[in-house]
Amino acid sequence: MNTSTKTILIGSLLLGLGISELLKTNDASKSPQPVAIMPQHDNSFLTAQSRASTSYLNEVEEKPDSSRQSEPEPNKNPIPVSLSKVSHYSKIVYSTVKAKDWQRATENLFFLEDSAQGMNHEINGEKSQLAKLNSKIASLKGTIAVRDRLTAMHYANQITLIAATFVTHFQPRVPLEVTQLNYYGRELEIWTPTGNKAWLHKTANHMRLTWYTVRPSILVRGGIDRAQKFDKLIDRVEVASSAAEYSHLTPPLLQEMDNLEDVFLKTSYTNPSTPAPHFVRTPSSPVVDP
Repeated sequence: MNTSTKTILIGSLLLGLGISELLKTNDASKSPQPVAIMPQHDNSFLTAQSRASTSYLNEVEEKPDSSRQSEPEPNKNPIPVSLSKVSHYSKIVYSTVKAKDWQRATENLFFLEDSAQGMNHEINGEKSQLAKLNSKIASLKGTIAVRDRLTAMHYANQITLIAATFVTHFQPRVPLEVTQLNYYGRELEIWTPTGNKAWLHKTANHMRLTWYTVRPSILVRGGIDRAQKFDKLIDRVEVASSAAEYSHLTPPLLQEMDNLEDVFLKTSYTNPSTPAPHFVRTPSSPVVDP
């Protein structure tokens, strides 16, 4: 390669380098173009958001749902043992007197008296009711001694009812009205043989009014079938006009009353939307003396 050719190549190279530097200078003088930056996830933000969501969910779960019906808490004040025994033995005395088993009736009367004495120590207050209880037990003892069957059954039945009124202070699962229905049913059983129509009608009327009071509680616990069966029996009680009719009605009445107790013992408050009857009457005081 000769000298002139080398000179040309070197000149071209220098010229190219100069143009390149000039272009760089011009680009540097221009304002920079905006660059799109993709947002990145902040781990601390996600953690805080997660905690907030979890806190909210926990708060929702902890809030009570006012539309739900919850079961009442179990009673923290158990029924005194002596009171339970009075109720138990009064029923046994009733059944043994009814069967004319005077020996067993006398034996269980002793246990009944002993249990009543225990109530005098276990239960504070209600002195008048305790005095009434002791008075009825004394009367029961006298009638058993002379084997006055119907009157002894009557006193034993009254003692069961008095015990039930004591039990109401301890929030029993079975309402007092159901026990009252049993009381009236047994009163019909006691006085039917006497043929005392006025007394039988009065007792039947108290039973009907008591049923109207407790019926809504049966319905809301899903005892619709039980209520309908008892409605039919009450309808028959209302139109009964003879001792023979009451005599035929008493066994199924007492049987259904036991079934009504099961509605409260074996079921829960499940159907608050069930409509109550159009009439709700408050029963008058229980019949206690013929």
